Amino acid sequence: MARIGWHSLRFGGLGRGTVQTTGGLLGRALLQAAYLVVISRWLGSAGYGLFAGSAAAAILLSPLAGWGMGQVYADRQARPPHGSAGLWARVASLVLRIGLVLAAVLVVVTSVAMAVRIDVADMALIALAELVALPLANVASMALVAERRSDLAAITVSAVPAARLAGALCLLAAGAAPSVHALALTHCAGSLLAAAAVAVLARRVLAAPAIGGASVSRRELLHEGAPYAATALAGQGYAEIDKVLVLQLAGAGAAGTYTAAFRVVSVLLIPITALVNNSLPRLFAAERDGAGTHLLRRVTLAAIAYGLAAGLFALAIAPLVPLVFGADFAASAHYVMLLGAWVPLVALHQSGAAALVAAGGKSTRLGIEVAGLGAVVALDLALLPRWGVAGAISALLACEALLAMACWIALLRRRRAP
Repeated sequence: MARIGWHSLRFGGLGRGTVQTTGGLLGRALLQAAYLVVISRWLGSAGYGLFAGSAAAAILLSPLAGWGMGQVYADRQARPPHGSAGLWARVASLVLRIGLVLAAVLVVVTSVAMAVRIDVADMALIALAELVALPLANVASMALVAERRSDLAAITVSAVPAARLAGALCLLAAGAAPSVHALALTHCAGSLLAAAAVAVLARRVLAAPAIGGASVSRRELLHEGAPYAATALAGQGYAEIDKVLVLQLAGAGAAGTYTAAFRVVSVLLIPITALVNNSLPRLFAAERDGAGTHLLRRVTLAAIAYGLAAGLFALAIAPLVPLVFGADFAASAHYVMLLGAWVPLVALHQSGAAALVAAGGKSTRLGIEVAGLGAVVALDLALLPRWGVAGAISALLACEALLAMACWIALLRRRRAP
């Protein structure tokens, strides 16, 4: 039997990386929460709903901008011989090029397809922030995690939201009147500056040539990243498309109160994201050594236990939401309570999905996530006109449960296959 390295099984190393990444993500969440409170109070529920619903259209495409390069980097660093020469430079260049193309596509498509949205110039600014700056910073953070530099990843992951918050605070300090256009300007400028700083740091840490590693072409990266990008597009799509649909079908006010509740509950997903991101490189290695089940059991139990506790916590904090965001967001308290059930479902889904990918089931996961996206759109179109935001939440919960079940069934079948 092949010898199993300590990096594959020792949960202590994974635990430390998870704690460091969680710390960074919690820091990012606090910055995002502060940003959410500042801009929602400044713009009001309708203004915030218009901004957030329009930004959700850009967020839908952000997985394509990253093109799965974080996962590709982690996968290649787990292969013997260690890594690929010049990998980071090619990854960063690819992310930038794809992001710029997608930003142009987004501006054209939204100007035609969205009846309720911000104007074209502001959409272009948001597109640069969400499809160029943020994906580059996120891929750099994932690459640092793959290099066991979770300490630096914890810092870089907060750079973009910190810059965005600083821009919003400058608007308040200057006494600017509430304006979606002014917010779009600072949102974009802060994002680009922060991403540039992260790119410089990543280049210094990740640019060293790999020992014994072969060079990799951009064509190879495009091919390897395509399944990850498509899967992430479908996976993020089912969690973001409802913001766009609520804005179009229920109006900016409903979109504002729902998005605020969704972002609050999303903060509770941070430890799950940290655990999955840190476990993925180890799951790749463990699967190659035949030890994937042992590590997966620990990761899954930890994720589900946390998810249940976090869901209960969401119920406890729900009444506080209107006190934080203002009277315009009274309905958000009810939405937070409903979304509490979403957290443990996400834990079950994400742990199963990561294991499926590590076991070589990238294409299978892609099919599952695409089906989930189609299902949530169909349910939203059916339930939103009848139940409003409650219909969107019901669709999200149903699809998350189905996605979790499908990922685990596919994993079990893959492992039982000869």
